[in-house]
Amino acid sequence: MLPVIIDNSFTFDFNVQANQQVFIDPEVAIGYDYQVQSGSNIASVFLPTNIGDGSYDLYLWDNVDYIFATAITGGFNYTFADGGVNRFRVLGIEPTADLDPSNTSAFITGLTFTGPGTISMTQTPIVSQVPVPAAAWLFASGLLGLGALRKKAQA
Repeated sequence: MLPVIIDNSFTFDFNVQANQQVFIDPEVAIGYDYQVQSGSNIASVFLPTNIGDGSYDLYLWDNVDYIFATAITGGFNYTFADGGVNRFRVLGIEPTADLDPSNTSAFITGLTFTGPGTISMTQTPIVSQVPVPAAAWLFASGLLGLGALRKKAQA
């Protein structure tokens, strides 16, 4: 179950049955969508170095969906092709970084634009739908299973 923020508190509302276990976890940002609503296109992006491992996946819009373009490292300026882009997506923020999607300064991004003028744009957080402890447990279970298969194959 994911919360709603009311008066700076995580608020959960849900139905349960007797003895039914429910996992609650606040959302964490694992990426962001950037989109220019009006004004010049985005010419370059500079991502933070101090979030998780500082490595990110960049996706570009192909008029239908976001397509993986390249891996980029925070702290370096990434320049888009001539003419820039009007939208892009950044993924790869580890859930363990615990980025609060409602914190407007959690993921400071540097942008340049293809021309002067007034820009109207959005930065929309992409949130994790899997609680970190559950994801970690699934990952660990998978590794244990692979280890068991490898050991069995060697026998």
